[in-house]
Amino acid sequence: MRLKAQMAGVAILAASLSIAGQNAAAQEFYEDQTITCVVPFPPGGGTDSFFRVVVPHLARLIPGQPDIVIQNMDGSGGLRANNFVATEAEADGFTMLCTPWLAIAQLTEQEGARFDYSEMELIGGQYSVDGAIINREILPDEDPRNILDATETVVIGGIAPSGQLDLRMRLTMDILGAEYRYIPGYRGQAVQLPAFLSGEIHMVATNYGNYVRTNQELYVENGPGTMFVHFPSFDASGNPIPSEQMQALGVLRVDELYAELNNGAMPEGQLWEAFALLQTLSNNMGLSAWLPPGSPQEAVDALRSGWYAMPDDPEFQQAHREAFGREITFLPLEQALFTQAAIGTVSDEMRTFFQDYIEAGQQ
Repeated sequence: MRLKAQMAGVAILAASLSIAGQNAAAQEFYEDQTITCVVPFPPGGGTDSFFRVVVPHLARLIPGQPDIVIQNMDGSGGLRANNFVATEAEADGFTMLCTPWLAIAQLTEQEGARFDYSEMELIGGQYSVDGAIINREILPDEDPRNILDATETVVIGGIAPSGQLDLRMRLTMDILGAEYRYIPGYRGQAVQLPAFLSGEIHMVATNYGNYVRTNQELYVENGPGTMFVHFPSFDASGNPIPSEQMQALGVLRVDELYAELNNGAMPEGQLWEAFALLQTLSNNMGLSAWLPPGSPQEAVDALRSGWYAMPDDPEFQQAHREAFGREITFLPLEQALFTQAAIGTVSDEMRTFFQDYIEAGQQ
């Protein structure tokens, strides 16, 4: 895609960065210290669950082996915690933001968003495969391909209109031409689950890790849910990329489901372009870790060293398998930095589209 081409220089430059060979100052920076990991959502949700698995192993692998404690700071769909770390926390290396990638809130200058990822210090990102669960009981023959003939208007239970997963669900339904009603304000799975099981809402977003760990059991095996659709990433030519995990579950990509409903045609137009841009901006970066602007380089180096040691650490991967049913892949540093920089390349036209689209979701 054009956005990827524009950012090629950034990726090449970032590829030259190394997280190995840390100097003595980085090795000693965190010795006998404590880091606070600020999580934007309450305990029990996907973000909190992921970082509760990560934290003990990250602490073990960071040079100096500091203690890491989690502080849940929910509010405004994640904006409160992002704002706090970006603008209020001390830039001393001891406060770390552990968050979903809220690039759209920054891109659209959402009211209340005071953070700027381009000024923050990116530690690293997790590779995420995302999709949505729907109440199968409102679908004829319980088949997602029958979404246009749903027996009820589909109610999407979202977190915030600017959230990337919420935007993906809404864009998907608009691209498909399906009727739905969007209700934000469900602050994580602890609130979404009972609403879904009671029939108050019919659709929630999930990533593959959370799905195989808990959501399949909670929403599908013990509830009325089924996997509805996969939100794909895109290659450099703008083509949707298949996911082996979602294919194994029999879940169609957005474009595949559209083709099923439209005699094999591919989606096109502004809604599809917006969806593709949204996916390109995420670049498969789901959850990520950040330090405030101006944090010491020794802290950045030490944290990146620990973060990127985790994927090759057998003890961490075993803990992740036990918690989420699979091993995890982290975004390479150069790809994560590419994603961080990509937000500054979006056209004014598309920026306005998302501003209007988010505003419509607030009504």
